[in-house]
Amino acid sequence: MRLALLWASLGLAGQPSKLPDDDRRAARLWAESCVGCHGARGLGDGPLSAALGVRPIAGRPFAGEADVALLRVGAGRMPGFGDLLDAGDAARVLSWLSRLDPATGLLAGESAEDAAAPPPPEGEGAEEDGEGGG
Repeated sequence: MRLALLWASLGLAGQPSKLPDDDRRAARLWAESCVGCHGARGLGDGPLSAALGVRPIAGRPFAGEADVALLRVGAGRMPGFGDLLDAGDAARVLSWLSRLDPATGLLAGESAEDAAAPPPPEGEGAEEDGEGGG
């Protein structure tokens, strides 16, 4: 609900996303769970990053099931997100993250303007992808 209010306040509610469904879902899940530490695009610039020593992770190679498990269970200071992300959603987030440019946090062909406008919450401005949440 908070994200829906954020998108509405930014005038983004109802705008169609330019991202494919999996990337749109991954970006939304990232925005809901990861930006506080890792930043909006995985550049290690979230509000808590300095205090926690978070490093940039955009463009990091995705190592399959091991990374999915780490994201769901947690490690070190990073909490687990298994209550929010099923294995499929964890893999979506990691795949999206691995394709971000490590210098800019952008996907290939994505502009900074596209990246600045987060995808709308599910059901707002885009068709539901029909999958259960994490």
